[in-house]
Amino acid sequence: MSRCWQPRLTFGAVARTLPIVIYSQFRMLLSLLVVVALALVFLWGGSRVLNSVTEATPPAPSATPRPAVERPTVVPATRSTKPARGGHTRPVARPRPVHKPAAHRPPPTATPNSTPSVFVTASAPPVSPATVFPLGLQRLYCWVRNSALPQGAVSITFNWTKDQPNGFLYQFSLARQRSAYTGAYYFVPQVAGTYRCDIIVNGQPFGSAHFSRAP
Repeated sequence: MSRCWQPRLTFGAVARTLPIVIYSQFRMLLSLLVVVALALVFLWGGSRVLNSVTEATPPAPSATPRPAVERPTVVPATRSTKPARGGHTRPVARPRPVHKPAAHRPPPTATPNSTPSVFVTASAPPVSPATVFPLGLQRLYCWVRNSALPQGAVSITFNWTKDQPNGFLYQFSLARQRSAYTGAYYFVPQVAGTYRCDIIVNGQPFGSAHFSRAP
């Protein structure tokens, strides 16, 4: 059998190759350390640059919105306005009424007594009308003011009546006189009681004068 030749390492060869191996391993370790150191430097420098950039321009603070204050508006209330049902309603300011001073009014003046349109007297002149006459008088006169008569009145009817007890006494017609009054007399009975003189114009009652006779 043939034997294979195997080289044998001698001490001298080992001594020559060992420094080379150690040197190559040291260079590899040194290169690895350099790479790691450079990587750390780059990482540290990049982080500093990034922080400086981000911190140099901080975001502008946003303005805080102020709460809007709404002033209440004065709204006059009307009678037709109905209150809203449900929920809380804000009170509405109502304008105050303006009090105006009362206008000065002159005191009322007394109306002067005027002669009635129909009246009775105790004498022929149409003055001093009365409502009570004594029993001793024989004649009583009844008068009507012409200016109060309706237009076109020509004839005037005098109607004498006793009120208590009620009873017709006498009636007659006269033409309208030219003076201010138209009058006629009558012999009123000598009996105490209440009487009246009615004036009729154009068939319609115009006015009455009430009087009484007392002892």
